[in-house]
Amino acid sequence: MGIKVSNLFQNVRTSLSRLPLVIVIAVNSACAVKPDDLSSDSSIDDILNLAEKASKRKAFNEAGDFYMEVDRFYPYSDKSREALVKAMKAYHDGSDLSKARLSAKRYLTVYPKGPNAAFAQYMVGLSFFESIVDVRRDQGATFHAVKEFKKLKQDHPTSPFVKLADDKLSIANSQVAGQEMSVGRYYLNREEYLAAINRFNIVIQGYADTIFSPEAYYRLTEAYIALGMQSLAIENNKTLLKMFPRSEWSIKSNILVERLNL
Repeated sequence: MGIKVSNLFQNVRTSLSRLPLVIVIAVNSACAVKPDDLSSDSSIDDILNLAEKASKRKAFNEAGDFYMEVDRFYPYSDKSREALVKAMKAYHDGSDLSKARLSAKRYLTVYPKGPNAAFAQYMVGLSFFESIVDVRRDQGATFHAVKEFKKLKQDHPTSPFVKLADDKLSIANSQVAGQEMSVGRYYLNREEYLAAINRFNIVIQGYADTIFSPEAYYRLTEAYIALGMQSLAIENNKTLLKMFPRSEWSIKSNILVERLNL
């Protein structure tokens, strides 16, 4: 009896060894299928099923990895194209912004005119935008976000994602302007007036529609007065009063200029 049972188990093991890898692991409940376990024997439907199951249990980054395996084993297929879109979403849900960006760029490389190209471009910009930190830190992510959102508007002007990009562009521009102001104030406090003027002019010329524009004019008035450039201070003050007549910065700037006549 013992020999028959032993032979039975041996036959089961032999049979399992001949099954595709995904099915073997599914049968063996002691093992969990991971994206690295897949091989060219894995069918598209098997991989997609594993990805969906990962998403349902909120293992979003793992789901993204499964979707990317579809592209690796079955590139240029309709399901591969759809899998790339799902990979972007999964990685984003899992807060893996780098992989979300990589999968979006992969889509744009392979399907530049694909039906989801606008979404992919938006996701590239969004991955940078959501990496933005406060104005005191390096603004590399902010500059990249602005660049990618502008590309979206240029390449897909009628896309509904443009409105979403515009909202975030406004925030990103304010972020850049905020850092320029922070640096400008630093130079102003150190009495490095020319360097400060350069920063404030960047805000006025490049980010005039941000909340920092009125203050930038006021700080210019301060810097010009400190350098003895009274005519420039007066002219700058006139511009500030004209553009932002009710701003607190206009009132402060006007007080500074009025003192020049005393």
